[in-house]
Amino acid sequence: MQALTIYKIGGKVLDNKADLENFLDQFCQVKGPKILVHGGGTKASQLATQLDIPVQMYEGRRITSAAMLDVATMVYAGLLNTQLVASITKRQQQALGISGAALKLLNAEQRKKQPIDYGFVGDVKAVDALSIKKLLDEDTVLVFSAITADDNGQLLNTNADTIATDLAIALQSSFETTLNFCFEQAGVLHDGNKLDSLATKDYDKLKEDDVIYGGMIPKLDNGFRALAAGVSTVSIGSFSKLGIGTFLISSHSNSNKQATEEDYTNFTPMETLVKLVSTPSYSREEKETAQFIATLLYQKTGQQPSQSNNNIWCYNRHYNEEKPTILLCSHHDTVKAVKGWTYEPFAATVEGDKIYGLGTNDAGASLIALMYCFLHFYDAPDLPFNLAFAAVAEEEISGTNGVQSILSLLGDIAFCIVGEPTQMQLACAEKGLMVLDCTAKGKAGHAAHKNGINAIEIAIKDIEKLAALQLDRVSDLLGTVNISTTQIQAGYQHNIIPNQCSFVVDVRSNGLYKNEELHTIIQNALTSEVKARSFRLQSSQIDTQHPIIQAATKLGISSFGSSTLSDQALLPFPSVKIGPGDSLRSHTANEFIFDYELKEAITIYIQLLKHLN
Repeated sequence: MQALTIYKIGGKVLDNKADLENFLDQFCQVKGPKILVHGGGTKASQLATQLDIPVQMYEGRRITSAAMLDVATMVYAGLLNTQLVASITKRQQQALGISGAALKLLNAEQRKKQPIDYGFVGDVKAVDALSIKKLLDEDTVLVFSAITADDNGQLLNTNADTIATDLAIALQSSFETTLNFCFEQAGVLHDGNKLDSLATKDYDKLKEDDVIYGGMIPKLDNGFRALAAGVSTVSIGSFSKLGIGTFLISSHSNSNKQATEEDYTNFTPMETLVKLVSTPSYSREEKETAQFIATLLYQKTGQQPSQSNNNIWCYNRHYNEEKPTILLCSHHDTVKAVKGWTYEPFAATVEGDKIYGLGTNDAGASLIALMYCFLHFYDAPDLPFNLAFAAVAEEEISGTNGVQSILSLLGDIAFCIVGEPTQMQLACAEKGLMVLDCTAKGKAGHAAHKNGINAIEIAIKDIEKLAALQLDRVSDLLGTVNISTTQIQAGYQHNIIPNQCSFVVDVRSNGLYKNEELHTIIQNALTSEVKARSFRLQSSQIDTQHPIIQAATKLGISSFGSSTLSDQALLPFPSVKIGPGDSLRSHTANEFIFDYELKEAITIYIQLLKHLN
C-alpha cells in the first residue's frame, strides 16, 4: 500500500518566516503523496483585534461568532492558504489550495450548543476519500485550510487538528497513513524535557495533573483518536532534522501488546536474528518485522524510535547537533523463497554452527550486527560523532517507500555503513543499475509470403550490437560496464511475421558513465526504441582517503568494488558496504549464516568505529 503523509501546521510556525521556510523545505523533500493542513489562529486573532471583534477561547478551542467566522475565512482560506500554495509551487511541486467546502470534500455540521456554545464551529461528518485520492494520484500536494461547510452551505470554522485527523482516518483504507502535528515545540514536554513517546495512560495522568493543558489537549486528543482508529504512525513536535518529536502510542496497540507478551530486553544477537528470520517480511509486507525491531529498540534503550512506513530509525542517547552523524543502515525485507528449500524458510533452523532461514544472509545478520554495534555505543557520553541506526524496507525491490523516503528526515549524514553480505570486506564502490525496455518495430505479414518486416530479426541485430558495443572507460574498482539482454518476447502465431519484438536489457554502470549517458549511447546505437525505467540507481564510490577506508586498512580489512546493487545507489552521501555472510548465498534455497560470522561482524563494526580519526 502506498504511503501517505499528512502534516498539520499552526502556531508560531506559520507566524515565523524562518521556521515556515525551514518546514516547507523539508516538507517538499518528503516523497510520495502528502497533504498539508493548516490553521492560523494567531493571525486570525490579530486581525480580529484590529477590527474590534472579540477573541474568545475555551480549553484551547476558538468560539466563533459570525464576525469571527468572516475573519477566519479570510485568513485561513484566503491569505494563508494562498501563501502556502505559492511557497510550495516555487519549490517545483504542484500544489492545490483547498477548503473542506470545495467539492464537498469535508461535509461538516455545526457543533451542538451544549454544554458550550462555540458558535459557527463545525465538526467533520463525512470525508470524500475517493475524490481526495484521485487528486493525490495526480501528484498534487493538497493544502487544506480549516474551513468547511454544512449541507446548507453554511461555512464553519473547523479545528485544523480535527481535519488532519479525520483525513488520516478516512484515507487509511487507500494508503499507509502517517499523521504529524507540527508546531514550534520539540514535542510534548514534561519538566522541560521532550518526551520521545507518550502512551494513552500516561497522557490521561498528565492531563489530570495539569501538566498538559490548553491547546495541547485538542492536538493530543485527536492524535490518540487517530491511533485508536488504526492510523499507523502519529507524532507531534517540530519538523526538524531529527524528525517529529514525540510519538504517540496507544496503551492497547499491537506493539505494546507484543511488548507485554514477550520481553526482548535480554535477547542475544543470535536470538534476535532467529526472531527476525522467523517473521515473514517480503518487500512491501514488512510491517511485522518493523514492529518487532521498534519494540526491541524501545525495550533495549528506553527511547521510542522513529518510524515512517516500515522504516525504523533512532539516534544515540547523547546526540549533539555539533557533531557529524554516522548512519548504520541495513534492510529487513526479503525476496520470495525460491524453489528447492528443504528447510522451512521462516523457521530459522539452527543446525550446528549454521542458521538456515530466508533473509539470514541477506541481510538479517548484517542488520542485527549493526543494531548491536549501535546499542554498544548508545549510552556513550563522549563519542566524537553521533550514531544513527536505520532498519529500512523495500531494499530488494529498490522501492520508493524504503530508505529513499526517510532521507529528508534523517538530518545531515556524514557517511553511512550499509550492511550487506560481503564476508566483512569493505565494498568502497558499487555498480549502478539501469533497466531498459527496448522495442523493435517491423511490419506484420504472412509467413508463407514473407511480405512483412520481421521485428525479431531487427531485435536480434540490435542485441548483437549491444554485445559488441565498445565502452572504453574502465574503472579500477568496478571494471567495465556490463550490458546483458535478459528477456525477449515477440509473436503470437506461428504463421504471422511479428511486427513488434520487445526485449529487456540490464545495464550495470561503473561510475565512469552516468546512467543517463549510457542510455543516450545505447539509444543512438540501436534501431529499436529504448526506454529507461529509471536513472536513479547510479554507481557509487567513496574517496580512498576517507577515514572509514583508513580505519579498515588499519584493521587489515581489504577493499573492493561490488557488482551487486544495494541501498547505496540511493544515498546522496558517502557510503561503504560491509557485512557478514557471502553474496553468493543470497536469494538461494537453504540460505544460511554461520553463528561465528554474526559474532565476528559485531566486533568488526565496533572496531571500525573506534578506529575512525
